[in-house]
Amino acid sequence: MRVVLGDNELFRQLRRNNSNLMTIWGFRDEYDFLSHMYPATVMVSNVEFPSVENAFHASLTNDPKWFERIRLATPQESKGLSKLMPYRPEKLTIQIPIMVGLDTQKFKNHPELLEKLKSTSNKILIEGNLWHDNFWGDCQCKKCKNIRPLNWAGKILMEVRETLKGE
Repeated sequence: MRVVLGDNELFRQLRRNNSNLMTIWGFRDEYDFLSHMYPATVMVSNVEFPSVENAFHASLTNDPKWFERIRLATPQESKGLSKLMPYRPEKLTIQIPIMVGLDTQKFKNHPELLEKLKSTSNKILIEGNLWHDNFWGDCQCKKCKNIRPLNWAGKILMEVRETLKGE
C-alpha cells in the first residue's frame, strides 16, 4: 500500500531529510518568521504593508492601483496578483536589492524577530519549497531535482543576519 503524504507532512519530512546541525531547510513551523509571508509590517514609499511579500510585489510596479491592491491583499494573494500586474521595466535588476532592503527593515523594526534570526547562529538558511521556486529557494520536487537552486531568499536572510548581528 502506497502512503500519500499531505503537503505539510511531506514538507516536514523533506525538512528532516535536508536539515542538519548547520542548515535550516524550509521556513515553516518554528522558522515561519523567516518567510516573506510572515506578518511583520514594513514601509514602502511611506505606506505600511502587512508583510515583506506584499511590499516586495508592490515595489515592482509603477501602477498606483496595483500598488494599493497588493497592499490590501493577504501575502498569499499578493503573490498571485503580482503575476497579473504590469512590472517595472527594471524588475530583474532591482528585485534583489529591494528584497535586501525589505528584509533588513523587517528585522530592524521587529526586535523579537531579529533575536530569532540571530538565534539561527551561523546556520545556512534555505527557503525549501515544493512549488518550483528555485530562484528564491530550493524546490525538492521530482520535477526540479536537476535544477540548481539559487536560494536568494536564504542568501539575503544570511546577509541581513550578518549585517544586524551587532544590533
